[in-house]
Amino acid sequence: MQIINFKLKENIVEEIDGVLDLFHFNNRTEFIRESIREKLDSMRREAAILKLVRLKGAVKGTHTDEQFRKLRDLIGEEYLKELEAKFK
Repeated sequence: MQIINFKLKENIVEEIDGVLDLFHFNNRTEFIRESIREKLDSMRREAAILKLVRLKGAVKGTHTDEQFRKLRDLIGEEYLKELEAKFK
């Protein structure tokens, strides 16, 4: 594990401190780690959706709904593999 130092405004630190007990975090570090994980997961989902939208635009006219569904499923499977690898 690497140590990363950064600064936060006092009001943000106070907000974090205010939710630690409510959401069962032992300390600020746990909260920040979980927040970063959630943000990265959100960005991966958004990237998968953008990829799907781009593919949909690339298949205009000559592809059926069934072919589009297969592409959607393929992207979903790729995203699932990424998530599974992350949590192993």
